[in-house]
Amino acid sequence: MARRLRSAVIAVALEPIPYAAEIYVMNRDGQTRIGFEFKAGASTTPRDWAHLQAGITDKVIDRGVLVYNGIRAFPASDKIRVVPAAEILTTAAKW
Repeated sequence: MARRLRSAVIAVALEPIPYAAEIYVMNRDGQTRIGFEFKAGASTTPRDWAHLQAGITDKVIDRGVLVYNGIRAFPASDKIRVVPAAEILTTAAKW
């Protein structure tokens, strides 16, 4: 299943993938696939980025970004970053 999805992810930018309907994928440099998940809440828990972690584990994405309505940016892991929606445009270039 992961092989089929990797092909689909490379072909489509910022489209939901069947594997995890809540993840959108951007192909950053032709090789790095970054998954984005959006949450309406002002706080997060590890459960919120579970889809991103599963995508990384299955090699569907290389890194993940959880965008939420909070005020603090922080690393959820070495490959997942939690970012306030207000900061997403200014910090995305640094990843």
